[in-house]
Amino acid sequence: MMLLTTAINRSNLHLTSFTSYKKIFSNKFPIIWIINIDFVKSNNSNFDKNTRITENNIRSIFRDYNITWIFIHNKDGWFNRAVRTVLQKSIPYLEKVYFVLYLEDDWYYDGPYLDKIVSIKERDYFSVINLSNRSLGKTCIHRKKIKRVISNHPTIWSVKIFKYVIQTFNKNKDVDKDPELILEQNFLPIFEQSQNINDIRFRVLNYTKDIGRDWMQDANVVKNNKNMTGKNGKTYL
Repeated sequence: MMLLTTAINRSNLHLTSFTSYKKIFSNKFPIIWIINIDFVKSNNSNFDKNTRITENNIRSIFRDYNITWIFIHNKDGWFNRAVRTVLQKSIPYLEKVYFVLYLEDDWYYDGPYLDKIVSIKERDYFSVINLSNRSLGKTCIHRKKIKRVISNHPTIWSVKIFKYVIQTFNKNKDVDKDPELILEQNFLPIFEQSQNINDIRFRVLNYTKDIGRDWMQDANVVKNNKNMTGKNGKTYL
């Protein structure tokens, strides 16, 4: 299993979110975990110091786990680039794993170990297992063809279909657009060029909760509108 996470320097939130991620797999389960940490400046914050504290905090939470870590630190918070970074960094490892879990740093997981959720047989199919049911209420231009929305909410992908996620971002070069919208609007048309949409095997579970919104409220942070473009649309905040 490989995990991909985009994060920012907010260790107080990670004490809750990443601690809950310990419920995802046992400490004996081998994991490759790629984490991009973007620096978001606040009062008296320092790039080197705060991103290192963020990384060390995450490592400490999982100190007894069998994890191969790949951390990337970026000085300028830029969500679009962060998503592209973890996707590209994952490529050399795709032949070593069967599944990829995309999981941002601001969710709370409350479910069973993944080996209770995912069957090894699902590696051979275009398997998409959403761990959040939040996207079910969204509209989708492909709603007539398929009653699901591909999103980067917490999702387990078989490597077989995850390669089309990478392909989606490789083909869409818009570095200003929110990456969630890039995936939601472009994945299915790209997949459909070479595959049958009806071959995607969807499962939707409800094991995660978005706790980032509460953190933003407590921290007095306002997130940009998803449809914004330009400089401000490149950042998390």
